[in-house]
Amino acid sequence: MKLYDYPGVPNPRRLNIFLAEKNLDIPRIKIDLLKGEQLSDAFRAKSPNCDVPALELDDGTHISQVNATCRYLEACYPEPPLYGRTPKEIGLVEMWNNICFTNGFQAVADYFRNGPDWLEGRALIGPHNYDKIPALVERGRQRIHHFF
Repeated sequence: MKLYDYPGVPNPRRLNIFLAEKNLDIPRIKIDLLKGEQLSDAFRAKSPNCDVPALELDDGTHISQVNATCRYLEACYPEPPLYGRTPKEIGLVEMWNNICFTNGFQAVADYFRNGPDWLEGRALIGPHNYDKIPALVERGRQRIHHFF
């Protein structure tokens, strides 16, 4: 396995925290998001949504999206169980994961992806360019405050 990664930004950070909790060390290949390497044809073949992190399995399969990657790794390495053991625990972990994503992560994404000049034309993750909506910066700031 190898992990296509870009340290320090939210999605890869989430996966890297998960890997640390699992005590897993997977070789990494840096994809420089600021240089647009995630938009290259070569990387798009691995991650059609042009996002990192992306996990490449030994058979050449690629899994992107943080939760999908974490669920795969949880199935491969069930100890310690980070998604719960019982149906109730699993349901609660999934609930809180979705609440944190919707109310926390998406708020941070609105704030950062619609503000700084270095993301011009890249207001949303994915293979297509979208213009920023400046009003989302203030809304994102409010949502972040309420989330915390």
